[in-house]
Formats: sequence, structure tokens, C-alpha cells
Amino acid sequence: MTISIQSFIPTLAAAMALTMVGCGGGSNSDVAVIPKTVTVIATGLNGAKHMAFSGGDLYVAVQNSGFLKNVTTGHNFFQDISLEPIGLTVNGSDLIWTSSTDGVYKNTSKVITGGNWYGLGILNQRLYAAGNSPSQILTYYISDPDPLKVDFSQVDAASIPVRTITEGSVQGIGVYGSDIYVTVTNSGIPNNNVVIKLSTSGAPYYQVMSSWGIFSQPNAIVFDGNYAYIANYGTAGTGDGGYISRKYMLDNTPAERYLDATNGNWGSISPGFCGLAGLAVSNGYLYASNGSCNTDPNAGSILKIKL
Repeated sequence: MTISIQSFIPTLAAAMALTMVGCGGGSNSDVAVIPKTVTVIATGLNGAKHMAFSGGDLYVAVQNSGFLKNVTTGHNFFQDISLEPIGLTVNGSDLIWTSSTDGVYKNTSKVITGGNWYGLGILNQRLYAAGNSPSQILTYYISDPDPLKVDFSQVDAASIPVRTITEGSVQGIGVYGSDIYVTVTNSGIPNNNVVIKLSTSGAPYYQVMSSWGIFSQPNAIVFDGNYAYIANYGTAGTGDGGYISRKYMLDNTPAERYLDATNGNWGSISPGFCGLAGLAVSNGYLYASNGSCNTDPNAGSILKIKL
């Protein structure tokens, strides 16, 4: 297998701006009713998945084209279409990303071999990786203090190396304080589309966050202050009808439908998310990536949403 480093800037469609009014309800929906400016900052991305910021630049894993793209500069970090990158996180100055076909990578070097991988999260020098077939969360200890020479070779037995998830397929991983949260999708059992919280000790190893409610094929999860944002892919097999949920972390109220196609002024842009897959937060903005879908509103694009 050969990974070629590339530095070229594809032509992107002109950025488009719009103003959207969010929806929601309950005692903690004050932010949801404030108009939000949304900008389409990238288009033409075939299977845009998870995102992360590194050095102030936004990167996205583009599964169907086999590359990580620096959205801020427009450059491709690398390209190998056989790897199908999906998950993405940052450790120091390193990009850590997952392949749905073979392993976990640090920049262009494979650090975990084999498997079908999705989301990633890092907390307290531990890498949490969402693996499927079977559905598991695996924990690896980052033993080398030098972030440029991270060693993922030893599993950290002190913090439960493998957690088997029975509700469905694990997808996105998010860090809130000292806790790890994971989204789980299940096209066969709608009530199993949930968010779980990993335990830090023994059995049952994780708990379903029942008070958050049920989601629609939830993918990425990110946190901004005391709010969690969840990317809902939408209808299984089509990616249509996706939306962003928001959960206030300081009470037991369920997550609200924060942004969708029927709430808000989408202006001249086709309304709605399309195969919603990735989320990232930076400096008061929420970034959302759209993967594949059927009806193609904003397909293959990244939206920048003012919170």
C-alpha cells in the first residue's frame, strides 16, 4: 500500500451565507431561538465524515475519495482511496484517523492494524476507538510523552481494554470533562439509536443515557461548554431527513432537535442536512459535514453555523 502526500487546491464553490432560526423547546432552549448565520464553506466532498481542528485549521475525513482535507487551506493531506477514512481526532500536532478497511493511522503511519473503525476520542493519555464487526470500544494507552512519537502498541488494561456494545454499531466519540460519550446506531431497532457513557471501572462497562431520548442514526458527538451536539444521519440507507440535536448537560431534560430542514430560513439553498456525519466546534461556531444521501440537499458540503 502506498500513501501519496499531495498538496493541491481544488476549486470549491463560492461560499454561501444564510440566516437560520433554530427550533427547540424546554427550559434550556434559549440559544436555539436566536437567529444563526450559516455558511457553506466547502462543497464537492464525496462522503465527508468526521472532522477535527489542528493548529487552527479544520480537517475532514472524506471516505469515498480516500483523503483527509484541510478545509481551511483547501489542500489534501494525503490520498489513498483504498483506506476509506472515517474517524478523526488530534493528539498534539498529529492527526489520528481511522480507516474503515484497515487500521488506525497517525498522520501517514499505521499504528493499529486491521479492523473496521469509526470514531475516536482521547482522554487522559488514552485513545478510545470505535470498532465495528463486532461493535466495540477499544482503549489504547498513549505511553510516549512526546506527542510526535505516540505509541499505541499496548492496550491499557487498567481502564477496560475492550467494551462490547450490544445496542448497535458504535459511531462517534466525544469527551466531556472526565467522561467519554459514544453514539450508537441501529437501523433494525429504532429505540437502540442512543448515546452511551463509558464507565471508568468495572461492569456493566457503560450505561445508556436514557434521559437523552432516541436519535436518528446518530453519528458524531461534540461538546461546547455544557452543551452536547449530536449529528443525526437521518433515514437508514438514504441519509435523508438528518438533523442536529442538542443536549444541556447540567439537567436531565432530553435532547432537543436543534437544527433541521423544517425549522429556519434556508434562503436560496436547498433546505436540510444530507447524510449528516461529522461535527466540530471552534470559537463559537459549529461545523457540520454532509456525507452521502438520496435527495442531495447540500450534499458533500460542510456548513459553518454560528452558535
